[in-house]
Amino acid sequence: MKVKRNVILGYMRDRGYSNEEFKNVLGLDDFHFNNMIAGKRLTYDTEIALLKYFTPTIAEFLIDFDEKDFSVLKRLARI
Repeated sequence: MKVKRNVILGYMRDRGYSNEEFKNVLGLDDFHFNNMIAGKRLTYDTEIALLKYFTPTIAEFLIDFDEKDFSVLKRLARI
């Protein structure tokens, strides 16, 4: 699963977040944050952080999810 890079970067800019601020808001380390904004494949920790921050409805527009994985991730994010 990958983030739709242009959408997530647009969101950050619209909200006035710097990369460092947005990384802290999501609670990601440098490695996972850089992978996310580079449009690389995400780890489950990163996906869950995005789901918790954006809610599953919004996250669907930001991330290219596999349907099976998405239903599992939604359950994990609610825990």
